[in-house]
Amino acid sequence: MARLVVWAVSIAVLAVAAAAVWLASGPSGRTLPIPPQGPGMTIALRGGRTLGYRETGDPAGAPVLMIHGTPGSRLLYIASDAELKSWGVRFIQPDRPGFGLSSPADSMEYHDYYRDIEQLLDHLKIERTGVLGWSAGTPWALALGATLGTRVTRVGIVGALMTPDDERLRGQTPLSSLLFIWTAKHWPSAAGRLIEGLAAEWRKDPERFFRSQNLRNSKVDVDVAFRPEVARGLKLSNAETLRYGFEPLVRGELRRIGAPWGIDWKAIR
Repeated sequence: MARLVVWAVSIAVLAVAAAAVWLASGPSGRTLPIPPQGPGMTIALRGGRTLGYRETGDPAGAPVLMIHGTPGSRLLYIASDAELKSWGVRFIQPDRPGFGLSSPADSMEYHDYYRDIEQLLDHLKIERTGVLGWSAGTPWALALGATLGTRVTRVGIVGALMTPDDERLRGQTPLSSLLFIWTAKHWPSAAGRLIEGLAAEWRKDPERFFRSQNLRNSKVDVDVAFRPEVARGLKLSNAETLRYGFEPLVRGELRRIGAPWGIDWKAIR
């Protein structure tokens, strides 16, 4: 009996050690062979990076800049082109750094993002715009409100994130999200492995992955997410998220969310 216990403990220790080595090694760092999932344009930024975006709606309408969540991209479905035109909205959806058609910028902080967006607005000959932040796009959108001055008419937030110093964060954030943020901040190689596992699950069966991820939400969210046009946009956005591999998601996105945002709240007018 004692010998069996020793064997069991030894096997458990070896399994834990193997898991630790696997997590510590991190993902491969390779990019994934994902072709563009939908329409998009690009501009060359100062410094050599590329910014991807999509424009829909009324070209002469009121500009609205939509900052997507994580996962997400320029292809996230918000409304049909006909609806946007009927509302008189010129809808611009940029890919954030490391997503879709936009080059990674892992060292960028939220308050630096305005430099990219200024160049996009200048390219599109837009002087002033509204900004809409979606989920993990919350701090990016708020930072634009603080740094672009009078070029931002107003900022709207949908599905807002809490700041990492909010005392309600632990009680109101899903444990899985807290795990990703904590590992990205303190053990990025392990966070990369976790995301790599999710990516493998998605690539094996995208439809099953989509259903498993969205059926956990409230009924009202599920009813919207499974509308054909919305589901298609969500699936396309998921794919575009991984074009540059796992590093931009871990070091670029989750690291920032879990650290102080560095936004000057008083500057948001």
